[in-house]
Amino acid sequence: MSALDDKSKKKHLLRRLGWGASQAERQRFDGISVAAMIEVLLNPGTKDIGHPAQFWFRKDEAADTGAHRLKRFWALQMVASHDVLREKMALFWHDHFAVSDAMVDSGLMMHDYLERLRSDPLGRFEDILVRVAESPAFLRMLNVEMIFRDTPNENFGREVLELYTLGVGNYTESDIKEVSRAFTGWTYDAPIYHMTGSEDDRLRRIIRTGTPAVSFAYLSAVHDPGEKTILGIKKKWTGHDVLRYLANHPKTADHLCRKLWGFFGSEAVSESAVKAMVATFLQTKGSIRAVMKTMVDHQDFYSPEVVGRLIKSPVEYVIGVTRALNGAALFKGKLSVDAAPDEPHSTELLDAMGAVAYFCEIAGQDLLYPPDVAGWNWHKAWINTQTVLQRKRYRGMMLWEPYKDAQGKDAWRPSASLIWLRGEMKLRKLETPDQVITAFDEILDIQLRETSKVALAEAWAKGNGMDSIQNDNWFSGRLTELLDFALFAPEYQVH
Repeated sequence: MSALDDKSKKKHLLRRLGWGASQAERQRFDGISVAAMIEVLLNPGTKDIGHPAQFWFRKDEAADTGAHRLKRFWALQMVASHDVLREKMALFWHDHFAVSDAMVDSGLMMHDYLERLRSDPLGRFEDILVRVAESPAFLRMLNVEMIFRDTPNENFGREVLELYTLGVGNYTESDIKEVSRAFTGWTYDAPIYHMTGSEDDRLRRIIRTGTPAVSFAYLSAVHDPGEKTILGIKKKWTGHDVLRYLANHPKTADHLCRKLWGFFGSEAVSESAVKAMVATFLQTKGSIRAVMKTMVDHQDFYSPEVVGRLIKSPVEYVIGVTRALNGAALFKGKLSVDAAPDEPHSTELLDAMGAVAYFCEIAGQDLLYPPDVAGWNWHKAWINTQTVLQRKRYRGMMLWEPYKDAQGKDAWRPSASLIWLRGEMKLRKLETPDQVITAFDEILDIQLRETSKVALAEAWAKGNGMDSIQNDNWFSGRLTELLDFALFAPEYQVH
């Protein structure tokens, strides 16, 4: 059985099912059991922070629905939402059903795709698979405009079998051909472009009426109605028949559960945990929530081979730093959640979320732009000489901000994030360098090794030492030095 105590288990759960176990994250679950915490995490809400259209509309220009603005909306949800597993699961599905705007070239299609990932990411896999497969962005990613009965799209059929359901080696070339026939008649449309008026007018209309901007479409007249033999079963299969059958297949259960374990558990597969997850998948007809519950209840999830052994992806790293530095509270305070959808966000918030998305990108994980249909390479692939240096550039939102002093000269002062960190440190009535380093580690969940703590405490003792706490600017400068070291430390790159 696991040697972790309940406090350590909670931290591990927050790191894997969320974005880290910083002080702000831990406080939400003080006073409740591990089991109760798991129930909260596995049952996230569905209310967004703000409206995605607030990132589209602009005050003095026409609306911009480009995917770069959608990235900012998703970054805000990741940074500010309490429903951490909703966004973490959506990231998993974004990798599993990898769609890139580099291929799609439509922010509205990408928005529709993203909402299909986020709407019920812990529901039944059958529902998730059908919902995503019907996404116009997904279809365009796989080169589907319209699948005619005389020209089945075998690339689409192959990817459905290989990437999204059964996995490599569990189907034949004949199955690919027959599955491709089943999907004939599939296409999509964009209702918004059949509307009259300006771009802004059309956007307001779809928001007001609930009309989808883009939509899946099926034309029975071009579907191949004949019998197809798929995985040994002969009948008049349709595309939806195929998806529902594959979604509940034992090979799909095994393929998907291994990916879930690799994403949330460990690069090293626990056959015991995967076997239990597969059994749950089949018993519950593909409930992802139930599968995740089985995973986090399994003793191997808390084993030394798992805890602290996963390399953080760039998104996990950047979002984790931002949330640890009180980003959720800071950015919620910069928007009106009750504002009309066509009321643009402030330039300050737009720039901040753009920065979050940008630092994810340069560190190797560009949201809404995975490298290909297979998604990103994970684990050790996240760390190389270039991406590590890019991580070092990110210390949360700008820690020092420019301003004009009383004489009108350019000067710098601590940002809201640094002021918050400084205040949290002072609350602890620190008296020794060891206490400074321990408090810093606990607030931000750096997980410093003892050797690192000793080295930092010795460095802190030099110069002004403990006297720097008495001067806010000195203290802010010393905390910036700690962040420079700690966020670049090897122990902070894993969770």
